[in-house]
Amino acid sequence: MVRQAAEPARIGESVKAEIGRAARLLGLSYGRVKRYWYGEIAVPPAHEVDAIRAAIGRRQGNPVSAASTVDVAEIHVIYDENGRVWAANSPELRGGLGYTAGDFDVGGFAVRCLGWIEMRQVPGRMHVRIAPRIAQPKAMDALFQALATAPKVQVVLTIRTGQAWEEEIQASAMAAAERIDALVRETAVESDRRFVAIRQPVSVLFRDKQRYLITMLQEARSLLSGVDRQAIVRFAMADPLGRTSVAITDRGTQPQWNWEHIGSALRFYTHDERQRMIGTDGRKGPDPEYVEWCAAAYDRAIAAGEPLIEDVRALVFRRTGSPLESRYRRMLIPLVNQSGPSIVLVSSDFKPLHQAA
Repeated sequence: MVRQAAEPARIGESVKAEIGRAARLLGLSYGRVKRYWYGEIAVPPAHEVDAIRAAIGRRQGNPVSAASTVDVAEIHVIYDENGRVWAANSPELRGGLGYTAGDFDVGGFAVRCLGWIEMRQVPGRMHVRIAPRIAQPKAMDALFQALATAPKVQVVLTIRTGQAWEEEIQASAMAAAERIDALVRETAVESDRRFVAIRQPVSVLFRDKQRYLITMLQEARSLLSGVDRQAIVRFAMADPLGRTSVAITDRGTQPQWNWEHIGSALRFYTHDERQRMIGTDGRKGPDPEYVEWCAAAYDRAIAAGEPLIEDVRALVFRRTGSPLESRYRRMLIPLVNQSGPSIVLVSSDFKPLHQAA
């Protein structure tokens, strides 16, 4: 529509002159129209779309009535860690995140696990879904830009707190921006503990009907008769869900825990990272603090001499620097060889947990 406002084109005229003519017709600044001209504004504010349509309509002798202004019900986007705008539920977004099933809440996943921000705008109201504790700075910038250019709207905030979503309503875009900024600042102070693990009895696996962990526990018993390193790795690699890993240490010659196998379902690592980390100190991975924290749990399992079940909440940083919030139940099965290395078989179930703090 902005290019339409510059019509009719004139022979030998520069693009700069066309942008200037469109800006005069539309009543917008030259810089703003230039951004529209070159496609830099992915999600135009509804009031500007209305104003542009009205200006073009007046020039054509066809004034645009309030009833014919643009319907913004379809403005539904997600801002990623780079501030890029994705159309919510688009095939590109789903494919990029690896979730193509139509019934999967890809927006909720992106918000609560990746720190992205979801925004949906309808006439008179804006809906924002955000996880303040991990919200990405550039996603925040994109959201604040949308709030700053929004017409008079009421803003519904859906906020991720712990394992639940809480909703509150702000009377204006400015009030919403101030509230979001306060929430992010509060969580920055409160989130000292990036990792939390709560021990559970083995019986919770049966109570919660976690068939995967139950099956792994039962099948792993065949490994207890002798610590066969290669057999344990083969067992983990045979896991069809890719949720089982193998960590090994030899306190005599190798004080740290090394990876012998990393399950393919662990989203903290890419395929190439998993391959590079096999046989190396886990602390050389993307998040050394997380690995050290896990190593302490492996030590606890070896000391206990029995399977250790824990509900985990962890904020893990990937090599890109972006955080990934994960909540899961892990089962640590210690396999101790008195004359050789100690091995821990690690299996995880990523179902939602109500026990984790």
